[in-house]
Amino acid sequence: MDNKTLFITISLAVFLISPDAFSGGNKIYKYVDKDGHITFSNKPIKGGKLFLNTPGPSRNSPQSPEIQRNFPKVNLNTQNKRDIKRREILQQELSTEQNLLSELQRKLSSLDKVFEKNPNSDNIKHLQEKIRHHKNNITALKKELANL
Repeated sequence: MDNKTLFITISLAVFLISPDAFSGGNKIYKYVDKDGHITFSNKPIKGGKLFLNTPGPSRNSPQSPEIQRNFPKVNLNTQNKRDIKRREILQQELSTEQNLLSELQRKLSSLDKVFEKNPNSDNIKHLQEKIRHHKNNITALKKELANL
Protein backbone atom coordinates (compact mmCIF):
# COMPACT_ATOMS: atom_id res chain seq x y z
CA MET A 1 0.00 0.00 0.00
CA ASP A 2 1.55 3.30 -1.04
CA ASN A 3 1.55 6.41 1.18
CA LYS A 4 -1.27 8.07 -0.75
CA THR A 5 -3.59 5.09 -0.40
CA LEU A 6 -2.65 4.69 3.25
CA PHE A 7 -3.39 8.38 3.91
CA ILE A 8 -6.76 8.11 2.17
CA THR A 9 -7.66 4.95 4.07
CA ILE A 10 -6.72 6.44 7.44
CA SER A 11 -8.50 9.72 6.66
CA LEU A 12 -11.66 7.89 5.70
CA ALA A 13 -11.48 5.67 8.80
CA VAL A 14 -11.04 8.68 11.10
CA PHE A 15 -13.92 10.43 9.40
CA LEU A 16 -16.19 7.41 9.70
CA ILE A 17 -15.48 6.86 13.39
CA SER A 18 -15.93 10.48 14.34
CA PRO A 19 -18.91 11.19 16.65
CA ASP A 20 -20.77 12.89 13.81
CA ALA A 21 -20.61 9.69 11.78
CA PHE A 22 -22.78 7.91 14.36
CA SER A 23 -25.45 10.58 14.58
CA GLY A 24 -27.16 8.96 11.60
CA GLY A 25 -28.20 10.09 8.16
CA ASN A 26 -24.66 10.78 6.94
CA LYS A 27 -23.65 11.32 3.35
CA ILE A 28 -20.02 11.20 2.33
CA TYR A 29 -18.86 12.68 -0.93
CA LYS A 30 -15.71 11.79 -2.82
CA TYR A 31 -13.89 14.17 -5.16
CA VAL A 32 -10.84 13.35 -7.27
CA ASP A 33 -8.98 16.38 -8.65
CA LYS A 34 -7.03 16.50 -11.93
CA ASP A 35 -3.81 15.44 -10.12
CA GLY A 36 -5.48 12.38 -8.63
CA HIS A 37 -5.79 13.75 -5.09
CA ILE A 38 -8.85 12.33 -3.38
CA THR A 39 -10.95 14.39 -0.99
CA PHE A 40 -13.76 13.05 1.19
CA SER A 41 -16.34 15.41 2.70
CA ASN A 42 -19.66 15.30 4.48
CA LYS A 43 -20.77 18.26 2.37
CA PRO A 44 -21.34 18.11 -1.40
CA ILE A 45 -18.25 19.02 -3.44
CA LYS A 46 -18.57 20.49 -6.91
CA GLY A 47 -17.58 17.70 -9.28
CA GLY A 48 -17.70 15.13 -6.46
CA LYS A 49 -19.88 12.04 -6.29
CA LEU A 50 -21.88 10.54 -3.46
CA PHE A 51 -19.57 7.91 -1.97
CA LEU A 52 -21.55 6.65 1.05
CA ASN A 53 -25.07 7.25 2.28
CA THR A 54 -25.98 5.91 5.73
CA PRO A 55 -29.59 6.27 6.83
CA GLY A 56 -30.13 7.68 10.31
CA PRO A 57 -32.24 6.19 13.09
CA SER A 58 -35.86 7.16 13.45
CA ARG A 59 -36.14 10.30 15.57
CA ASN A 60 -39.61 9.35 16.89
CA SER A 61 -38.55 6.44 19.05
CA PRO A 62 -35.30 4.91 20.26
CA GLN A 63 -36.36 1.49 18.96
CA SER A 64 -38.17 0.63 15.77
CA PRO A 65 -41.73 -0.70 16.18
CA GLU A 66 -40.58 -4.09 14.87
CA ILE A 67 -37.98 -4.40 17.63
CA GLN A 68 -40.51 -3.30 20.24
CA ARG A 69 -43.06 -5.81 18.95
CA ASN A 70 -40.59 -8.71 18.94
CA PHE A 71 -38.92 -7.89 22.26
CA PRO A 72 -39.57 -10.75 24.71
CA LYS A 73 -41.83 -9.94 27.60
CA VAL A 74 -41.66 -11.65 30.99
CA ASN A 75 -44.24 -11.25 33.72
CA LEU A 76 -43.15 -10.00 37.13
CA ASN A 77 -43.62 -13.37 38.86
CA THR A 78 -41.38 -15.14 36.32
CA GLN A 79 -38.72 -12.45 36.64
CA ASN A 80 -38.79 -12.67 40.44
CA LYS A 81 -38.27 -16.45 40.25
CA ARG A 82 -35.34 -15.92 37.89
CA ASP A 83 -33.82 -13.35 40.24
CA ILE A 84 -34.12 -15.72 43.21
CA LYS A 85 -32.44 -18.50 41.24
CA ARG A 86 -29.71 -16.13 40.08
CA ARG A 87 -29.06 -15.02 43.66
CA GLU A 88 -28.76 -18.67 44.76
CA ILE A 89 -26.27 -19.43 41.97
CA LEU A 90 -24.19 -16.32 42.76
CA GLN A 91 -24.15 -17.16 46.48
CA GLN A 92 -23.00 -20.72 45.70
CA GLU A 93 -20.23 -19.34 43.47
CA LEU A 94 -19.23 -16.89 46.20
CA SER A 95 -19.04 -19.67 48.78
CA THR A 96 -16.93 -21.81 46.42
CA GLU A 97 -14.55 -18.93 45.70
CA GLN A 98 -14.17 -18.15 49.41
CA ASN A 99 -13.39 -21.80 50.17
CA LEU A 100 -10.82 -21.96 47.36
CA LEU A 101 -9.25 -18.72 48.59
CA SER A 102 -8.95 -20.05 52.15
CA GLU A 103 -7.36 -23.27 50.91
CA LEU A 104 -4.83 -21.40 48.77
CA GLN A 105 -3.96 -19.04 51.62
CA ARG A 106 -3.26 -22.08 53.85
CA LYS A 107 -1.03 -23.59 51.14
CA LEU A 108 0.81 -20.30 50.70
CA SER A 109 1.36 -20.03 54.44
CA SER A 110 2.89 -23.51 54.57
CA LEU A 111 5.05 -22.81 51.49
CA ASP A 112 6.26 -19.54 52.99
CA LYS A 113 7.79 -21.55 55.82
CA VAL A 114 9.44 -24.00 53.42
CA PHE A 115 10.77 -21.33 51.03
CA GLU A 116 11.84 -18.72 53.59
CA LYS A 117 15.21 -18.44 51.88
CA ASN A 118 13.64 -17.99 48.43
CA PRO A 119 10.42 -15.95 48.70
CA ASN A 120 10.44 -15.42 44.91
CA SER A 121 9.88 -19.09 44.20
CA ASP A 122 7.70 -19.88 41.16
CA ASN A 123 5.41 -21.92 43.41
CA ILE A 124 4.80 -18.95 45.68
CA LYS A 125 4.27 -16.57 42.77
CA HIS A 126 1.82 -19.00 41.20
CA LEU A 127 -0.17 -19.30 44.42
CA GLN A 128 -0.16 -15.53 44.90
CA GLU A 129 -1.56 -15.08 41.39
CA LYS A 130 -4.29 -17.64 42.08
CA ILE A 131 -5.14 -15.86 45.33
CA ARG A 132 -5.44 -12.52 43.49
CA HIS A 133 -7.69 -14.19 40.94
CA HIS A 134 -10.03 -15.58 43.63
CA LYS A 135 -10.10 -12.25 45.49
CA ASN A 136 -11.13 -10.51 42.26
CA ASN A 137 -13.86 -13.09 41.70
CA ILE A 138 -15.13 -12.63 45.24
CA THR A 139 -15.24 -8.84 44.82
CA ALA A 140 -17.14 -9.18 41.53
CA LEU A 141 -19.63 -11.67 42.98
CA LYS A 142 -20.31 -9.47 46.00
CA LYS A 143 -20.88 -6.51 43.74
CA GLU A 144 -23.27 -8.52 41.55
CA LEU A 145 -25.20 -9.73 44.60
CA ALA A 146 -25.47 -6.17 45.92
CA ASN A 147 -27.09 -5.11 42.65
CA LEU A 148 -29.88 -7.70 42.87
